[in-house]
Parts: sequence; structure tokens; C-alpha cells
Amino acid sequence: TTGTDGASPAGRSDTAPLATLAQAVTNAADHDVIVFLSGHAQTRTGAQTLSKRLTLVGAGASGGLPTVVFTNNQAAAGMFTISGADVQLRNIKIAGNSQSCSAARIAVSGAGFRMIGCYVECGQHDDAVALSLASGADRAEIKNTTFISTATLTTAQPDSAISNSAALACLRLDGLVVSNGTVGFSSVVPVDLSNAAITRLSADGSALVWSTYLGASKSDFATCGQLLPDGSVL
Repeated sequence: TTGTDGASPAGRSDTAPLATLAQAVTNAADHDVIVFLSGHAQTRTGAQTLSKRLTLVGAGASGGLPTVVFTNNQAAAGMFTISGADVQLRNIKIAGNSQSCSAARIAVSGAGFRMIGCYVECGQHDDAVALSLASGADRAEIKNTTFISTATLTTAQPDSAISNSAALACLRLDGLVVSNGTVGFSSVVPVDLSNAAITRLSADGSALVWSTYLGASKSDFATCGQLLPDGSVL
């Protein structure tokens, strides 16, 4: 989908859209929703900083996949640097890097980040994790989102899907799918979330019943935790 960039109030109609994400972010204010029309495709040659409270939504799907596609074409920089609070990515396809890249495509340090209904390809040029959650990325939620290895050679596997570089105060994974595709990921644990804790609250949320602590360094991680109805952990 094409459009024409211009200062606000340009881009407030789907009959006269903006051309680029950068212009949309410039024009937007906190709590705005940026909608990408179905079929919009954009290649990033510079990292886009998202420091405002914004929701980025792709319109349209085909074959169960989003039709809005972003591709990163940089060797040492990612696609999105998310420092703002409560930023959301919804129904967007993130294609694999088009050249070897040593940076995470999505780097989050803002609290309340949500990624819902997205599809993330991890290919032969993805030499770093796809989604990095850094210090400050508390209360993040990854929901109904797929990370898939699209590499075809074991000598060119993508690094990993999700990792955190610091302890997070609450991370919710709901309907997350990580697919090895044909050759998988080079990381033994493609979802490498260290410093994990499982906490049980009372039914009304007013009291702490118990809490476990499962690691304080990057060498420790929780691969799976399931809270059963009786309060025990599987």
C-alpha cells in the first residue's frame, strides 16, 4: 500500500494514508493507534524508536497470516527499539533479516509491552534473538504470536526467538507458538527466559500464598511452569 508522507493531520484517513512508519510515529501522540492498510510492506534501513504510548496494528490477513510485513535490512541494528510504556504490536508479520544482522529485531525496555497476533520469521541471517526483553520491560505480554525458523541449512540456523537480559516483574505468555521449522534454532533454548519466578496469590488477589525463585543468573532458566488448580506446580 502506498501513500504520501506529510505533517499532521495527514494520514488520518485510509483514503489518503501516509507512506512510512517513521512519519506516522512523528505525527502520533501518546495513546494513538497507527493502522497499516492490508498489504503494506516496508523495509527498515534504520531502527525505529518507539518512545510514545502507541499501538501498531496491521489490517488484513491471508492464509492465517498478517498481510502487513516489515523487513529489516541492517547489519548491526534492529527494526524496533521500544522504550515507551504500553507499546503494542498487533497482527504484523516480521520477516527474517535480509542480510546478516547482529542485533535483535525488536528490543524492548519499556513496561507494559504487548505483542498480539503477530508472526515472526527467523531466518538464515538472524544472528541475534528476534525479541529481546531488557531491564524495564516489566508486565510484557506475548499472545497468540508465532516465532518460526525458516532456515533450511543447519549451518545457517537463526539464533533464538525470545530472551531476557534482566529479571522482569511479570511476563505473560499466552498462545505462544515457537516452531523449529526444518532445521530449528542454533540456541538450545529458543525461548531463553532466565530469572523466572512462579507466584501464587489468593483467589481474590489480596494475599501472597507462596512464591518460588528459579534462578538469579543467565545460566539458570525455567523452560516450563504450569500452575494446577490445587495450587501445586507441575
